[in-house]
Amino acid sequence: MLQSARLTLKHHRFEVVSAVVAAILVGAAALWVGARLAELDIPGRCYPIWLGSVAEMTPECSASIRAFQEVYSAPAGLVLVAMGVLPLTVGLIAGVSVVGRELETRTAQTAWALAASRRRWFARQLWPILVVLGLAMAFAATAASLLVASRTAYYFGVLDDIGLHGPLALARAVMALGLGLVTGAALGRTLPALIVGAVLSFVLLFAAGTARDAWVQAQQPVELEYAFVGNPMFDGRWVEQAWRAPDGRLVGEAEAEAMALVPPEGQADPWAWLAENDYDAVALGIPAETLGYWEPMEVGATIVAALALVLGTVLIVDRRRPT
Repeated sequence: MLQSARLTLKHHRFEVVSAVVAAILVGAAALWVGARLAELDIPGRCYPIWLGSVAEMTPECSASIRAFQEVYSAPAGLVLVAMGVLPLTVGLIAGVSVVGRELETRTAQTAWALAASRRRWFARQLWPILVVLGLAMAFAATAASLLVASRTAYYFGVLDDIGLHGPLALARAVMALGLGLVTGAALGRTLPALIVGAVLSFVLLFAAGTARDAWVQAQQPVELEYAFVGNPMFDGRWVEQAWRAPDGRLVGEAEAEAMALVPPEGQADPWAWLAENDYDAVALGIPAETLGYWEPMEVGATIVAALALVLGTVLIVDRRRPT
């Protein structure tokens, strides 16, 4: 088995080595930038002051925040952009070569004739590449998570940078591998398979983003324990300003306007009537605990899609002519 794995990795050494080197470089860059951010050791009071009231900013905080922004906006931004491309690139290039290149170079006919089973041949081709690339991408995804975590003391939303680090980045690499496998097996040409796989990858990412937005909008907002305006480090998602009526009812902004609670235009402060009549301003939003349910669901759906693509490749390999 190990001998077979070594031969497989040697046969696909260009794709495997390129993917591993890219993952290691991005992961190392993430660790380096994360270490630079950690070294800044910004006082905990500085970021809330900077986000809430510039007038209270001290020279010490101003210098610290400026240094943080310089590191996070450029080096960290480039690393996260790379993490958006890396899983798709690594997965597609490696996946297309497993079956597609065999068909394109016309070596599949000999390989399939000598193999006891096409499925066993496919499994022997796939698992070494999956393990090696999985380990490399796990390193890059973990390093990117450490980079993203380096800013959680300052500002962070649960759904910020989703898919650019952690389990979802790794799952997307596996899904891209599955897309490369199925397009390579179906088309039998490397370049067309890469193009089709890239298009399908972006379609699936767009569909995932659309589903995520729809899911967030479907969540019932709750009254926050603290007002969003005074707490800019809220890590959930703010929805709208609302008012607590004297009778305890929660009146949203749209309902307030529809019920004509606000006086006609022309008044100096059209919303002052609410405060004068004992309506307390509150903030409605979706807490981080609720938003945190999305990522595990997307990871699971992505893995299921990847397994379906691998199964589809198995069916194609079983039935396809080796030319």
